[in-house]
Amino acid sequence: MNFLKKTGSALLVLTLTGCGTSSSNFPLPPIPVDIRKCFDELTPTPVNTPELTQVVIFELIAALRESEVSKSLCGKRLVFWYESHMKI
Repeated sequence: MNFLKKTGSALLVLTLTGCGTSSSNFPLPPIPVDIRKCFDELTPTPVNTPELTQVVIFELIAALRESEVSKSLCGKRLVFWYESHMKI
């Protein structure tokens, strides 16, 4: 779990650094707390999973899909935030 957080943070930093030939040399403000928090949340690890019936598997996949959609929305908000600061 720590590995995932560190990897996610590293990818976020790499994404925000942009291209080395960028003409803007001003520092970005801190990432908004709500966006950072969104990326810090992980899909819960299933514990005490009952027998893997079709219903249980469906529920696990649905939870994973929900998390995927949430991360996609976080990413879109981050891109919007980043682009709005690059226009300044």
